[in-house]
Amino acid sequence: MMEWAGFRPLRPGRIHLYCMKCRRKQSNVPRGKYDPPRAELVQSFCERCGQGGKDGPEYFLDKHGKAISYEEIERIVNKLHPIR
Repeated sequence: MMEWAGFRPLRPGRIHLYCMKCRRKQSNVPRGKYDPPRAELVQSFCERCGQGGKDGPEYFLDKHGKAISYEEIERIVNKLHPIR
């Protein structure tokens, strides 16, 4: 497991947030509906700097610091909202 400098240990059902604008770190924020289950860190904008993930860029990283592909995220979204 990768040690995330400046973050508390990750709790179940939570994710860490790193703001790409102000570099703020938030530990154990509630996980979003579409967050990949294996993601441990999301790089996005915090509530102070942006839309809090709405319409902003989001990059998910696993416990080894490896980026999670958009294809994997798309599969999760399609599972929750199948195209008819």
